[in-house]
Amino acid sequence: MRQVLNSTDGPLSERGLLVEPTAMVFYKGQNRYPIEVTTKNKSSVDSVDVALYIAKVPKPKPGRGHVGKPPAAGAKSPTLVSPAEGPFPARVTTLATNPRFTANSTAEDPRSAAVVYVRSLDFPINGEWLVGAVVKDGTETFSTTLPSVSVGEFSHVPKVGQRAPLIHTPTAASAGGNRTTISTRHPPDTMNEVDFASVLGGKPILLVFASPKFSWNGTAGPTVDVAEQVRQRFNGQAAFINVEIYNDNDPGKYTRPQVRAYHLPSQPWVFAINREGRIVGEVEGAIGVAELTTLVKRAVEG
Repeated sequence: MRQVLNSTDGPLSERGLLVEPTAMVFYKGQNRYPIEVTTKNKSSVDSVDVALYIAKVPKPKPGRGHVGKPPAAGAKSPTLVSPAEGPFPARVTTLATNPRFTANSTAEDPRSAAVVYVRSLDFPINGEWLVGAVVKDGTETFSTTLPSVSVGEFSHVPKVGQRAPLIHTPTAASAGGNRTTISTRHPPDTMNEVDFASVLGGKPILLVFASPKFSWNGTAGPTVDVAEQVRQRFNGQAAFINVEIYNDNDPGKYTRPQVRAYHLPSQPWVFAINREGRIVGEVEGAIGVAELTTLVKRAVEG
């Protein structure tokens, strides 16, 4: 990995760009790996090429080193000297929607993501993996390391093929018609017409977990907008339900019980569920109209 990173024209920070992953949950095998490329003021960048590299972090050898003792000065990182696999070019996915589905809260938030870069990465075994990125901007290339991936760490998130956990979700009726209490989008989203428990096992469902106001990376708002647009296309063939992340829409009051029931460490998430109540697709991180449409079709037709 070190050789790959050192073969570029310099570190990405010299270009004034940042690369950040927008997912945390990874399993052994193929995984969707989404990243954002932004300027330092968090404006989306879609004009560069990104290639990803991965390297397995070796397990520490037993009997080596001492608790609390730092590595010797100049010692090489065992991660960076591990063989790198790649390059894996990432594709640009737009999060744009028809203007009438773009919320004011999305349009007015300078942090709102406009695109994400997506690549399928294969992690053949559980454990810690390093991810590196090489970004080509014009004729120059720059490199950076990304936070390591802990494959298999989040094992309780519902998976494709499993039955969707039964939860009750807030509705416009249960909120007394005041959707602002169950949606931080402005204007409030309309994916709260029915309680999840009332349709599970009887109708296809797209279940979204997203809180536009409290999205640290600006991807939740655009994802809700995308879901609103796709909802209209399916015109009642599936129930679309969005669940906010925090109790009373207040991060100080911790996550809602629905979020805890699905063991979600991040947002946004979408789960496509067929009429038998089984999960047929799931995506962590931002998703565009085309990809979400395919996911909902799988639920409707499955």
